[in-house]
Amino acid sequence: MNLTFLGGIDEIGASCTLVEVAGHRLLVDAGIRMKGRNEERLPYLERLSELGGVDAIVLTHAHVDHSGSLPLVHQRYPAAPIYMTPATMNLVSILLQDSAKIMALQEETDVPLYNMEEVARTLEAIRPLPFDWSLPLFDGQVQATFFPAGHILGAASLWLESPEGTLLIAGDISLADQVTIPGAQIPALQPDCILVESTYGGKVHSDRRKEEERLTEQVDLVMQRRGSVLFPAFAVGRAQEIILLLAEAIEEERLPRAAVFVDGMVKAVCKAYISHPKLLSKGLRRRIDRYQDPFFYRNGFVLPVWDPRTRKKVANTQPAIIVSSSGMLTGGPSQLYARELSQGQRNLLAITGYQDEESPGRQVQDLARAGGGTLRLGETEVTFTCAVATYGLSAHADSQEITRWLQTAIGGRQQPTDILLGHGDDGAREDLRARLQEVGLDQVSLPVRGQTVEVVPRGTGGISVPSPLPTVALLQKEDLEGLAQRLGDRDR
Repeated sequence: MNLTFLGGIDEIGASCTLVEVAGHRLLVDAGIRMKGRNEERLPYLERLSELGGVDAIVLTHAHVDHSGSLPLVHQRYPAAPIYMTPATMNLVSILLQDSAKIMALQEETDVPLYNMEEVARTLEAIRPLPFDWSLPLFDGQVQATFFPAGHILGAASLWLESPEGTLLIAGDISLADQVTIPGAQIPALQPDCILVESTYGGKVHSDRRKEEERLTEQVDLVMQRRGSVLFPAFAVGRAQEIILLLAEAIEEERLPRAAVFVDGMVKAVCKAYISHPKLLSKGLRRRIDRYQDPFFYRNGFVLPVWDPRTRKKVANTQPAIIVSSSGMLTGGPSQLYARELSQGQRNLLAITGYQDEESPGRQVQDLARAGGGTLRLGETEVTFTCAVATYGLSAHADSQEITRWLQTAIGGRQQPTDILLGHGDDGAREDLRARLQEVGLDQVSLPVRGQTVEVVPRGTGGISVPSPLPTVALLQKEDLEGLAQRLGDRDR
């Protein structure tokens, strides 16, 4: 079994790994980078044809750094089925259609990577695969299984079994329970090789509950001085967390009653979350039982912004809270709101997620540390005099959690397991490798883009996952969606 890294290995963005096994080629993820022009945003897709093409595709989760180039891959290899969890399928549909729409609007500066028709054809090729279900690939020579990875709705770790070795691809993982979803399940599979993320490999997160309390307290101060708060948030995952944190704080009178405006793609993603209640946290399921729509319930104070023409009016409503995409201020309505709120000293720009080094969000953080300054948002130069705060609400595991995840996944294996660190910059990967070596995990490598790594079978390999129902290969898409529900009922 060979792994060739086409992107997202010594960087965060454009995740894409080709697994060659049993004479076939399985592509795991097909993302884009959030920076650069079109040709700079893609994984090394040209390498696919050099290696013989793609026979099947697996997506670990919906975020565009893992899914954004999927239509391009499908155009080149239309016969390759695409596997992902049913929830990821729901979210990918929203994200890819939104990406195509945005690219069409930007056609004057960049040629669109794909259009709506190409997205539609890609979505038709998706075959949903529920968690904890073994899928036979390539005439049964390879078994593929998804396990819950935390992170966002539907996110999965991928387990591959074959005569050529066993491989566990973590995807993006979060061990901590979130407001919306439970933390990752750690499968003790004793694989020959593990590929794991290292986004925060050199850090230990702040206590999440304390960060939530600090966020609520500072929002309260802004409301008391009749200012406004902008949360530029990732539309999938982080925005839902923020909305629910704020809603519950207002319901419990820890915050004064104020309008919480929700704009951008966030609105559609909230509906997608509600569509998969079995995958949600117990607290969020209780809210669904109580309100039906736990985000935008009748006579509530969380208000969707449907008409773009009202955005300036929303931005000038005080006191108010705004939750809007995009999370790095790279585009979307959050740029407009940031421009409108930036020079109000009573206002707060609240950053809750990872900011790429070249993103406007990171530049805002740098300005705040420097005591203020000016930067370009879209086509406008903006001077920031509002307050800026950063909160540790990451949906990625930190170094301690990654270490624990690895120790559990490896279990009592007698033969050494090869550990490959990806999805992080060199500093984070080096720090994580040093920590893993301290706890006796010595077989740690830091691959780079374009490199091929061989997985060598060791001993008896992994533990097969029993299939409680008929083989997935014989089921249709509609059957699988029903199956996902039945499996959720079983595990409730």
